[in-house]
Amino acid sequence: MVAYSDSACQFSVICLADSTLRKIPLALLLEQSDKDLEMANDVINLLIKLALKKEKREFEFLCLDAESRYRQLVEASPELLEKVTQNDLARYLGITPVGLSRIKKRVLEDI
Repeated sequence: MVAYSDSACQFSVICLADSTLRKIPLALLLEQSDKDLEMANDVINLLIKLALKKEKREFEFLCLDAESRYRQLVEASPELLEKVTQNDLARYLGITPVGLSRIKKRVLEDI
């Protein structure tokens, strides 16, 4: 469910490592934030981090080509390349698996 509406979420997530998921109803989170300034500040900080992460991702898609996005990902999160399939990696980069293969080949040639 989407936080502020009754519509279904348009995406799903996959955990790459064992994880514990805690479901907190939004109404309860908002109610507790009204009562607890520290919790309210924690929620605000979490939302700011999320906004910055989304802004960075949007910049990458709007301003960088696929090869630059791949190179940046390799530099920032090399361990991720071992954990995801080429199809998932291509989807994350917004390209086809064939396009990713070509980019990987060019990057390896540069090394």
